[in-house]
Amino acid sequence: MTDDRTFPAVTVTLESGPTGAGSIDDFELFYARRALDRFRVRLGRQGLLDLLAADIEEGNAFLRGARAPPTVRSARGRRCCRRAD
Repeated sequence: MTDDRTFPAVTVTLESGPTGAGSIDDFELFYARRALDRFRVRLGRQGLLDLLAADIEEGNAFLRGARAPPTVRSARGRRCCRRAD
């Protein structure tokens, strides 16, 4: 069975919120930065580090385990710099 009902048009008026040309990403970024600033002010630097300690350590462990193999570079030809004797 199909539904053939039609509904009247709805007009939406923005009462408050972002009114600039930015996207929802800009809106979220603005409020995320504002929230982080409030954490910094209220907790202080060390308090914020303590709060995020587990996440920081998890990120550090990941980076330690994800090290790329060392890059070997070689050059051929004449040396660019010679030692003065």
